[in-house]
Amino acid sequence: MKIANLVVGGGIAGLWTAVKAYRSGLEVAVVTPELGGGQSLLSQGIIHGGTKYALSGKLTGASEAIKAMPQRWLDALDGNGDVDLSAAKLTSAHQHMIHDRSLSGSVAQFLASKSLRGRVDKVTPPEFLASDRRVFQLSEPVIDTASVLNALAAQVPMIHGRYEPSGCIDGQPIEADRIILAAGEGNESLMPTGVSMQRRPLQMLVGQGPLPALWAHLIGGSTKPLATITTHQGLWYVGGQIAEEGAEQTEQEFLVSAPERLQKLLPEIDFSSVTWSSVRVNRAEPAQAMGNRPDSAYVDFTGDVATVWPTKLALAPAAADAIVPWMSNEKYGQLATEWTIPSLAQTPWANDE
Repeated sequence: MKIANLVVGGGIAGLWTAVKAYRSGLEVAVVTPELGGGQSLLSQGIIHGGTKYALSGKLTGASEAIKAMPQRWLDALDGNGDVDLSAAKLTSAHQHMIHDRSLSGSVAQFLASKSLRGRVDKVTPPEFLASDRRVFQLSEPVIDTASVLNALAAQVPMIHGRYEPSGCIDGQPIEADRIILAAGEGNESLMPTGVSMQRRPLQMLVGQGPLPALWAHLIGGSTKPLATITTHQGLWYVGGQIAEEGAEQTEQEFLVSAPERLQKLLPEIDFSSVTWSSVRVNRAEPAQAMGNRPDSAYVDFTGDVATVWPTKLALAPAAADAIVPWMSNEKYGQLATEWTIPSLAQTPWANDE
């Protein structure tokens, strides 16, 4: 089989790129054994606008690179973007940023400043928090990642299989003018010489029990959120500094220390009936000096292969913007008019779609 453009990887970055290309008239297909099986379904679904990268009290390269992404996603969810996500769902239209009483006055003042107008608003604390808490509302939605993956996969030809370093799909040869590697950690065995990957591990905390619905960054004196909480199907999924530092702990150590830290950050909430578990996640990214997080989406073009890591889920549209103009405009007419959508990978919460 010969095809103009083959996208390897069934996560949101690869699917967004493929759908944008397909809608512009390019011949393209996505090959994957399952949807979202790497980082997409293990992400928190946050469409960052960069506010969490400004906790030093000033705007940064990372905060500016990502600031346009919430509107790009909202346009798509309204059916007015370069891809159509009108069949997908939001879990929350916004997030909160909640201080732990150690937040410096200068950072609090910055969050309320003109430079962040339209991105951050000071609001009354939710009823389950103490009334003296300083709470900001962020114009950053949280998506239901499973529904986004399904919505994208329904719009582009899919090949259910695994792409191999030999250039075959499950042992069957395939020729492509352009290959787009968007397989997260899976890129490592496929990418051209000269491209390097790094992993930044997390141990995410999952809470099940009588918990309020919450989508929030808990912030204090650090330049990173102390914890980031999202709610999915009634479960809390907790990242941030807790998850980064937890990557160095055993599961047993983590399931003792992480809930204790979270209780100190949210003393108003009773965790006594909550059951905790954990999920390990590797964030796959282009290699950086000192292992730091890249500021923006990354694409390398080497010959007829593009290697992409969006860095953040929210930056998938930016990655597609860079790749689609490079793709082949040939058409070989060998794609089936109907295709089978691979099944979703497992999420960390119950009642999976």
